[in-house]
Amino acid sequence: GDTQLVKLAKKYSKSEAQILLRWSLQKGFIPLPQSVTPARIRSNTEIYDFEPSEANMIGLESNEYARVCWDPTVSPSNQALNRV
Repeated sequence: GDTQLVKLAKKYSKSEAQILLRWSLQKGFIPLPQSVTPARIRSNTEIYDFEPSEANMIGLESNEYARVCWDPTVSPSNQALNRV
């Protein structure tokens, strides 16, 4: 895993996935983790007992990843439907 992510996971005694879920929440995103095992589902909910500092959170930001979202109001298929 990412060195900064591994360091934060050790610092807070959390998994890397838990750190990333918490990062998402602190950034105002709504993470949608896909888990089917009871242990992973439980682990995904155990992210409210710690709050990494803003400095730690900035360390996780990278240009390697881009935000992923879909805006139906500007979708090319939506524009085509509006012309019909």
